[in-house]
Amino acid sequence: MVKETVININNIRSIDNQDTLCDELINCNLSLENKIRVEIFYQQHKTKMFASIFAVIIGLAILIAVQNNGNTEVNYCNGYTPDTLATEVSVKCLQQLWAKNGCVIKSGSIPDSYSGFWLKSPEGGKLIMCGSSLKQTPYCGIGSFQNICSWIYQCKIDGF
Repeated sequence: MVKETVININNIRSIDNQDTLCDELINCNLSLENKIRVEIFYQQHKTKMFASIFAVIIGLAILIAVQNNGNTEVNYCNGYTPDTLATEVSVKCLQQLWAKNGCVIKSGSIPDSYSGFWLKSPEGGKLIMCGSSLKQTPYCGIGSFQNICSWIYQCKIDGF
């Protein structure tokens, strides 16, 4: 059985002149030659390239470690959630928030033995303002960590 092949000559690309074909073949050869040159260069220098990349990565890691090492401030408030009762917040955390909000300059520092308004939760997480007759009594307190963060800017050590 003979298979018949049909060729549509309209789909065959015409060659205008012989120079065009030569130009295309030369470009093809140059492209192949460039690929071979790149491959040879890569084979000759790949160890140096990988060593350089590795050195840069190690250098960046050391630089980041050195920069972070100088700025390691302990976050005493880490782990508290907005619902944490003020009675569970450490004095160190309160002192840190107090200092970060500029309250040390405005109102002085909080002593390590502090147990006043900012660390009290007389009615759970609810903020209970101190009236003039109730100051420094167990009946007023900031309530929660969220309230501490929201009201600390007042810088009033005895509450408000």
